[in-house]
Amino acid sequence: MSTVKMRRDAVTLEATKAQRLAYDPSRSVWLSASAGTGKTYVLIRRLLRLFLHDLTLKPSDILALTFTKAAAREMEERFVKALVEWSECSDEELRHNLDILLERAPTQGEMQRAKMLLTAVLDSEPPMTITTLHAFAGQVISRFPLESGIYPGSQILDDEEQRALLEQALQSTFELLGTRTETEEPHWAFVCLAERMAETTLRDVFTDFIHNARRSKNMFAEAGGLAGVLAALKDDLDPRLENAEHWRAQKQQAMGEATPHKEALVLVQEAFSKSASSTDKKQAAKLQKFLGANSPDNRAFYFEEYARAFLTAAKEPVKRFATKKVYEGFTPEMLEAVELETERVLAVYQFLAAGDTFAETQAYLMMASMVLSHYENLKKTHAQIDHDDLIDALVTLLNDEENRDWVLYRLDQR
Repeated sequence: MSTVKMRRDAVTLEATKAQRLAYDPSRSVWLSASAGTGKTYVLIRRLLRLFLHDLTLKPSDILALTFTKAAAREMEERFVKALVEWSECSDEELRHNLDILLERAPTQGEMQRAKMLLTAVLDSEPPMTITTLHAFAGQVISRFPLESGIYPGSQILDDEEQRALLEQALQSTFELLGTRTETEEPHWAFVCLAERMAETTLRDVFTDFIHNARRSKNMFAEAGGLAGVLAALKDDLDPRLENAEHWRAQKQQAMGEATPHKEALVLVQEAFSKSASSTDKKQAAKLQKFLGANSPDNRAFYFEEYARAFLTAAKEPVKRFATKKVYEGFTPEMLEAVELETERVLAVYQFLAAGDTFAETQAYLMMASMVLSHYENLKKTHAQIDHDDLIDALVTLLNDEENRDWVLYRLDQR
């Protein structure tokens, strides 16, 4: 047997062992696994084991939740399919199946329970609950709207209605930006993003932000608002960064800063100019424009061409700065200047990358916050709630010490 097959078999055996532990009804389990690795299989077997573990358990006592309608439908279909097979198979086949599921011989009571479980599930009133998390939250909130902080009669947005409301919020934001001047924050933020993204991409980005609004709200709350988020980001990237609306000026200043090694680098440039090599002469041209510039703006204009003398397109030091003949003519001072200038130019690019990231993030968060504000106002105006509101309301309800026990009691009495 090959080493690869032995390793694969060992992994399979370990996974099967973990699955058996996960569907043991005597354990409280947190199951985490990638798509297609058998989560639904484990959940179905856990449900089946629950009914055999407690013969008094009623189908209406079960609450099975998942994220999507398709997953809930698949779980219900596979569960019922297993019960149909149990009800139709022979006693010998059933005993064999239960032996595998229970990892022991079934009792007569478990055999009878398995045979009759399909009828019990189909006839259960109220029915067994296999649904989505959002659907369950909607059912609970509709029973306890005041306790959960939801206005009675609020309409729950479906996917199509939410997309329409998002589009309205986006349109309102873009129209508002059209009334602002270039010096106002929302305008420069929009320009910053518009220079980098097409309108359709912008819409997709902000739509995704709304769909993850709860995570964003938590982030803002923990950091003390947008200013706190940006302050933390700036500390992580580079404390020298200013607010994004001043970034262009700061970027120009960084690229236009004079080199402290100019005297030695001028000698390097002259050595390149005297060389017969076309490669060396190109290096001389790159250095001459920047070193000869008489103002920060001019140096900034030539910076990128100048930087190509020291760094590759991937922003790594060039392996061959000069031809061998020219290189051998460099003095120690000239060699040191080249090394230090390479480090300085690389540091400028790192600062520019940090600044671009900071500016784009600030612009994105400012714009996204505007879109979210319009979206939330539209929901309030039309007495509408989305799936995130449902989950937030359910969490609020179940964490409310004053009403929690009564709500759970009422849910148990359904």
